[in-house]
Amino acid sequence: MSKSADSGCFGWKYIKDGSRYKYVRKHIDPNGNEHWIAKIPNATSKEYPTERDAAKAVDLFLINKGKEPVNILKRK
Repeated sequence: MSKSADSGCFGWKYIKDGSRYKYVRKHIDPNGNEHWIAKIPNATSKEYPTERDAAKAVDLFLINKGKEPVNILKRK
């Protein structure tokens, strides 16, 4: 798993392969703080304080859309 960074807008860096969860991205701001983004293609994007919270948000979004969770949560 390589950790390359792409410079983004205003000094923010996107860390490729920065998360072990599907649809979760790691961004680093110019001050060096980590931000975890739940990014669902063609749907939504929101920032969370931890990688785990972002992964749970992705799963809850998918469940609400009638799909199977892909990260932390499991269907009964």
